[in-house]
Amino acid sequence: MSIPKLHTGLLSGLAVLLIVGLASASFAATLVSSTPAVVNTARNLGPENSSKVINLTLWMQVRNQSALDELTRQIYTKGSPNYHKFLTLEQYKSQFAVGDHEIQVVTDFARNHGLEVVSTSRSHLAVQVKGTIGDVQNAFQVQINRYESNGQTFRAPVGAPSIAGEAGVYVAAVGGLHDLSAKPNTVHPVDPDSGKPYAYRRLTAKELAQHAPSVLVKQQVATSSIFFENQCWRGLETHAFTTNNTLPAAVYTGNRFGSEPGTPAPNLPPCGYEPLAALTAYQMIPLFEAGATGDGQTLVIVDAYDWPTLLADLTAFSTVFGLPAPNLTIYQPQGAPPDNQGWGEEESLDLQWGHTMAPFANLALVEAINNDDVSLNNAVLFAIEAGLGNVISNSYGAPEAHTDPATLDAENTIFQMAAALGISVNFSSGDSGDFLASDGVKTVSTGAGSPYATGVGGVSVFLNPDDSIKFQTGWGTQLTRLATAANVPVVPPLHQGFVYGAGGGVSGHFLKPSYQAGLPGSHRMVPDVALIADPYTGVALVFSPCGDTSCEGIGVIGGTSASCPMFSGLWTDVNQITEGIAGLPAGQAAPYTYFVPAGSLSDVTSSRSPTNVAGSIFTGGPPSYQDPTLLMTPLDGDNFFPTAFYHSFTSLRWYDMAFGMDSSLHAAPGWDNVTGNGTPNGITFVEGVISIF
Repeated sequence: MSIPKLHTGLLSGLAVLLIVGLASASFAATLVSSTPAVVNTARNLGPENSSKVINLTLWMQVRNQSALDELTRQIYTKGSPNYHKFLTLEQYKSQFAVGDHEIQVVTDFARNHGLEVVSTSRSHLAVQVKGTIGDVQNAFQVQINRYESNGQTFRAPVGAPSIAGEAGVYVAAVGGLHDLSAKPNTVHPVDPDSGKPYAYRRLTAKELAQHAPSVLVKQQVATSSIFFENQCWRGLETHAFTTNNTLPAAVYTGNRFGSEPGTPAPNLPPCGYEPLAALTAYQMIPLFEAGATGDGQTLVIVDAYDWPTLLADLTAFSTVFGLPAPNLTIYQPQGAPPDNQGWGEEESLDLQWGHTMAPFANLALVEAINNDDVSLNNAVLFAIEAGLGNVISNSYGAPEAHTDPATLDAENTIFQMAAALGISVNFSSGDSGDFLASDGVKTVSTGAGSPYATGVGGVSVFLNPDDSIKFQTGWGTQLTRLATAANVPVVPPLHQGFVYGAGGGVSGHFLKPSYQAGLPGSHRMVPDVALIADPYTGVALVFSPCGDTSCEGIGVIGGTSASCPMFSGLWTDVNQITEGIAGLPAGQAAPYTYFVPAGSLSDVTSSRSPTNVAGSIFTGGPPSYQDPTLLMTPLDGDNFFPTAFYHSFTSLRWYDMAFGMDSSLHAAPGWDNVTGNGTPNGITFVEGVISIF
């Protein structure tokens, strides 16, 4: 007697029934680990308070993951049958998300274990719950302790969580068991000895009242600098240092960075670019004149916390620098967050420079209630599900190597859904280089390391008098002190080493996406693209540090929190064009950066000035010649970098400042781990994207 062949669908259905039957009895699923690696070296402070209430997110399984992977690959592979066939949220949900039954099983599990169900996401990717530590430990069979590392205390689970019964089949991971958080990627130019940032200069009533000519057409504007020096790389200078004409003495010659302390506007030190200079440098004015201004689009920005003067400062920035009045909507899906000055600067930077690059786009700011990983991930998920816009800018992150697998996988699932829907989720690459100096491990930044996000790195930028680019280097700053404020030489020169630089490198968690097939190795490489980030060649920011406009001021700021919203604004302009041509968004930006025609991106490589700072020290014997590499501390044998004199306008000490020295990371021909594929050339970049769209 022959046995009939079972239909494949029936067979898989029987398998699911079998699993559910087992789960309903005694099955307990061990989930992806929610324990961050930093726990391994942290000091255990003992159990967390069992009565403390915490918020969790149950990240749901994706159905048909391999099919989703293949579909997403085809969506971004020209010539495939699904090229640019972006899904709607409902199509994604019906094909790849768990159903109502599965959600009900999981919410019943939570309630049966004393947890309150707060909400279920529209996509069925997340169920948000809250409860006491005691109930959480019981529900997920995990111990939660307090830990201390590098002066920071945090909670984290011991071992991987598990879920007994049918619910264990549908939950992929539990987010929120730890409360480690992301940091904003903003940095100020600082006095290298005090570490204090240069203060904001108060804006006068006259400056706030005057309306600058529009930057959208350069011919209308007489100057590109109202406040700050934008000739960062100046001519050759010689400086002699001595004590009352006695030994020791030193004489150095080299280029000069920025202006002299005490220089009045429009050349305030140290150096900084206002909108018109930056827009000109990156060939954005012709793009605006061609009509690509982000009109009809919405640029979405995700951040944590709130700051009361966001709109007032954005409006003042727009008025002072000749940008259109902004149209800003703020969303607080997790409730009204508290104020936080550091994140307030981050939000202001994102808004002002996203608006600069897409001046007629609407702005949507989504504020997470705090900067915990789970809160920020839910804020991104909200932006996607609400359909706020096709570009989402995120200028924050944490070391990937210290982040738990559950968080990394949840982020990747969210970003993959966004890519499938035609949304580009962009992340800054970080401000700590390879993270070794700051966090003790070489790694990349979270967010930027996902194959379904676009990683935005950073550069130092130097302009010609007409605001065209003189040269760029990968952002990585080192300093050596040459003399005191009294012009007494420092003998020997004091190497202060790496200050900060753009993040990048190789993900230790994610495999390489297909669009990086031409790069070496097996894992995701960061970043994809880059723009201005060095705070010493930074961008202007209007901000009210006291929390009301009585102290509204102007300053210079940087970090990859500058480059990310700038690129996101440009990608918003791209979306305006693609929707006008084909009625479609452009989708994830990263793949395009690997295939645009030559000239679309400027390849940033290592560079060296022929007049790097060098000189001689005199102590009574033969002079000691200090060549550029002796005055610096090159890493990995890299002797190819530009240096210049820097006269701190707060401490008045003299320094040798090096650019393009980013920890162990290096700019190089082609793709590199500081600048990715290079910096976009405005209208040429947009034309290049359209040619392969």
